[in-house]
Amino acid sequence: MKARYVLLTSLFFLVSCNAKPSINDFSIKIDNINITYEGESITTVKKATNLNTLQDLSDFMDYVVFTSKNDEVVYTSITDSFKEKLKEDISYYFRWAGQYGILAHNFIKGYDISKIDENLIGVYGSITQYAFKSYTLNENNIKVLDYTYYYNVLQDDRKNDYTYLDLPLYKSNNGFVNVSNSEELFYALANSYYPIPLNGSTAEKLFDKMIATAYRLVPSLDISEYEKFNNIFNFIINENTYDYDSFNYKDSKHTDYECYFLDGILNNKNAVCDGIVKALVSFLNLFNIEAYHIGAVYNNAGHAYAYIKINDNYYLSCPTSSSSVYKLNNKKYHYHTYSYMLTNYYTSSKTWHYESLCQSQIIDSLKNVTPYDYYSKTKIKIDNQEISLNVKNEEETLLILNKVNKVAKDNNYVMQIELLGDYDIINSAFEKFKDKDSTIKINNGMFNNQKLYTFIFNGGSL
Repeated sequence: MKARYVLLTSLFFLVSCNAKPSINDFSIKIDNINITYEGESITTVKKATNLNTLQDLSDFMDYVVFTSKNDEVVYTSITDSFKEKLKEDISYYFRWAGQYGILAHNFIKGYDISKIDENLIGVYGSITQYAFKSYTLNENNIKVLDYTYYYNVLQDDRKNDYTYLDLPLYKSNNGFVNVSNSEELFYALANSYYPIPLNGSTAEKLFDKMIATAYRLVPSLDISEYEKFNNIFNFIINENTYDYDSFNYKDSKHTDYECYFLDGILNNKNAVCDGIVKALVSFLNLFNIEAYHIGAVYNNAGHAYAYIKINDNYYLSCPTSSSSVYKLNNKKYHYHTYSYMLTNYYTSSKTWHYESLCQSQIIDSLKNVTPYDYYSKTKIKIDNQEISLNVKNEEETLLILNKVNKVAKDNNYVMQIELLGDYDIINSAFEKFKDKDSTIKINNGMFNNQKLYTFIFNGGSL
């Protein structure tokens, strides 16, 4: 689900007769790699048995979709207590288990309860043709680069100091499994199997690209768990856009479109919430960072986001709500907020309330966790001092605004920084900022009872 635009309210921008050069592309540069796997012993995916919860049924549905090549009914055992629940309302359990399934919500087809008195439930479904349509992002869409992503990832052409053999998932997993397409690839990663793509398959191309990207985002396995997550999350929201065209104008069923799958991010850098979250979770799974794709429904609309475990705490993470669109001069600026990066179960947005029973065993932890204070803990080095994004005075605010503005202009990027602080301090500093007339200032709401603002540089005068 995605439908959040910010319209121009009050903005002064510099009018210039001088033509500006085209804005530079800031995409990370990755090597073309072609990994050949040899000697890995292929395992069989473990079948869920003795089902006792809605989540168990959902996991079984995913297993059936992953392993089935046609639509034969596959049965598994259920407990006595779960049998009674299914008898009371099988349609409810089938519907919601399918909704929560990472493969089932697209490909499960039906169920069979003819053997339920024998404590057996059957379901059927398989992966059919999908992801063969896509929209190209129009030229009037401008990707806005956050300064922290530039500083942590893009400014250096870093080389990885490890290979795929050193990846945490390669070294510690539930087994090696063959995969041939993006959905099988996603399922394997989500269930802690290391994927071995079949030669010449779609999965081979996508997985090679994923690992090459991971090498750039995480150049060393020695960086902290949070740093790995932060670099990956920043890649997802900075370099990829929400596919409004496919969401709004699709002319056939949604599974025809790449944007609902890993293909959308890895092929086009353009996806809807489902594809965006699949990419985020899959990259994290490579490093054995616990992460779950969460499917949910609110006001008869579907949405996807993630539950992620960082430094022993479970958080809710929504990369979709972390980006919005600001319209100006027939251009659409895709800008970002970090208030949805690592938050809790009680988070809500203008269009969504994050309530789901998917992975319900984690919900209590999500309710009790304190949202991560990205702004106080993220610091920028300026003139031999470190200043947090939770600014305390006008001087700090101006130092950051001037620093990011200079980097944006020197590199000809449309660049942003998001600051947290007192309303009067930030607005007073912005009035003194020399390039305020060519800078977009966006109100991003509140965090910890302080104001959030995103500033976009090198964009307002375009």
